[in-house]
Amino acid sequence: MRALWWWLGNFSYTPAAGTVLGAGNHTLGVLFTPSDSGNYTTASASVTVQVNKAVPVLSWPGPSAMTYGEALGAGQLNATANVAGNFSYTPAAGTVLGAGNHTLGVLFTPSDSGNYTTASASVAIVVEPDDSGDDSGGGVSFGSSDGGGESSFFQKSKKGGKKGKSDFAKQSGGTKKKSESKKSGGMKGKKDMKGKKGKKGKQM
Repeated sequence: MRALWWWLGNFSYTPAAGTVLGAGNHTLGVLFTPSDSGNYTTASASVTVQVNKAVPVLSWPGPSAMTYGEALGAGQLNATANVAGNFSYTPAAGTVLGAGNHTLGVLFTPSDSGNYTTASASVAIVVEPDDSGDDSGGGVSFGSSDGGGESSFFQKSKKGGKKGKSDFAKQSGGTKKKSESKKSGGMKGKKDMKGKKGKKGKQM
């Protein structure tokens, strides 16, 4: 505020220096009192000034990557402003985003809407696929279930076990019978030879 006057004197402004005006149109006034008040009268003047609404300053750090299945929350929707107000996010909190690249947006509405405009901001976020259920990286597979509660792997093992046991029993039984047959034949031959010897001696 600079009033021009070529005589010495004092300037008194209304509103005073340092005043913060609200948004809108205002009138600034000045009263000049000359040092030589015996020869000069006081004088006044005025001007108008328009004060525009201020734009809030928003701060929103870029969020870290998410994994699919996680819902948006305070960790991602955390914008701040230099004045009081309300934040409205798009997508809203609780939304589960699909895998890929997404843009998060926010609309800020100041509490003092008479002196501040609304403001908006956006950030990018990456949603990574959920691979926690992927066991194709070298895990052991035991076959698929046939609906009876047991996997085909164990069912095949059981069938193989029965077959192996049956073959073993069959082989074992055959060996036993062969052994008994050999033993029986040996004893019979021994008795026959003894009998023949006895008979021959008796005849002499």
